[in-house]
Amino acid sequence: DTIENTSTTPSPQQQQISNNITVILELKADTMVTQIDAFRDRVSFLISEHRRNNALLASIQQKEQQNCNNTNTTSQSVSTLPSLEILLLLESPGGAVHNYGLAASQVSRLRDEDGITLTICVDTVAASGGYMIACQSSPGRLFAAPFAAVGSIGVIAQTVNFHETLANYGAKSIVFKSSEAKAPVGSIGEVTKEGVAIFQKTVDDMHASFKQFVVESRGIRLLDIDKVSTGEVWLGKKALGLGLIDGITTSDDYIAKQILAGNTVLKLMDHETPRFGFFASGRKGLGFPLVKEFKKSYTKLCKMATIAADAVATTEAVLDNQLNSRSSTFARVENLKTMSFSS
Repeated sequence: DTIENTSTTPSPQQQQISNNITVILELKADTMVTQIDAFRDRVSFLISEHRRNNALLASIQQKEQQNCNNTNTTSQSVSTLPSLEILLLLESPGGAVHNYGLAASQVSRLRDEDGITLTICVDTVAASGGYMIACQSSPGRLFAAPFAAVGSIGVIAQTVNFHETLANYGAKSIVFKSSEAKAPVGSIGEVTKEGVAIFQKTVDDMHASFKQFVVESRGIRLLDIDKVSTGEVWLGKKALGLGLIDGITTSDDYIAKQILAGNTVLKLMDHETPRFGFFASGRKGLGFPLVKEFKKSYTKLCKMATIAADAVATTEAVLDNQLNSRSSTFARVENLKTMSFSS
């Protein structure tokens, strides 16, 4: 990944006012959060860079202090690390509970890292699992656009059972399982009251965990968890009144304010390997083994060159044979002319 600078150069006055850095990170999640691996790498990259900068600053400050001790002067260090804000631009309608739980845990890594402020902006939708991620912002740092849809704190599970349909056609389904709690409701087995009760309890437990997760994340900012955990979705202003978000703004307005304040605004981008010659590749991401691809391509190129050289050598040999043959023919013709003239 690379970081792209999207800000203008602030004036000296602005630099004196603020020395903050905002890094924009995007997450547009589908129902299964299929991009979780790439997102995890981005989170790890940001945290590792932040820690590396902290370690570098500590080393500089230690050297400055040693210099002051050696000269018996008072330290007036100006080496301070700019505050780091991660701005997550989130868009998600929700999806699988376990996948979104993992995605929310990745986001919380940023929030819990010392020295990082996590701001989350929702321009369109953060519902169900999407709100599970959204509520991981730092205190007071969750914003939504006026018509963004947020909430849907609920759990739904659906299945289709063909047991009676199969029975009508004379087919009998046989299901073997260790206990009633194992796959209590399936597609072909008979649906029992006990199985339905077990399945419903699983859904209720997930819902209770979801509610507790939101309460722990939002804290006292959330007015009434029972009122907002019915599965309903609210637009920005209503969500603000219920304590689901902390403010109304679009991501564009928020970014513009950071730039006007003199902050350095960066954006984390996917890095694509260069495209050139025989070594062109469209792969993205950190750590792509370009050297390995170079060696493979170079080896292939050498083989092609060898084949070409063999072909040239073969062609030259054929031409030499043809020339030698023609020379012999011309010599025989000259001999015949000489013999004829002499006679």
